[in-house]
Amino acid sequence: MTYQSSAGRKVSARTTLTVGDYYGGEKTSVNVGAVWRASPQLLFDLSLNRNDITLAGQSFTADVYGGRIRTALSTRFFTNAFFQYNSAADQSVVNVRLDYIHSPLSDLFVAYTERR
Repeated sequence: MTYQSSAGRKVSARTTLTVGDYYGGEKTSVNVGAVWRASPQLLFDLSLNRNDITLAGQSFTADVYGGRIRTALSTRFFTNAFFQYNSAADQSVVNVRLDYIHSPLSDLFVAYTERR
């Protein structure tokens, strides 16, 4: 089951509920998120995904928190920064990507990724 408000508005939200089989066990996932378009050049996106999983009689919960910032500094230079934290693995990931369009259909990307 999924609900999403209009993505064309300044603030939008989404939620998804998924229930079903998962590698011989069961999984229930709830995902909620919100997007704020501060301006045409700046976007903030936050999300939370909760997974309740049962495999071979063992149950555990994995919460995944995420955040994204997108900017358009000009018509030729863009940035995208992403952060994610997984509570079950106690692991965080950061990814930052710069995109420079130096001529039509010719992009130069610089990316940085770190996992802890």
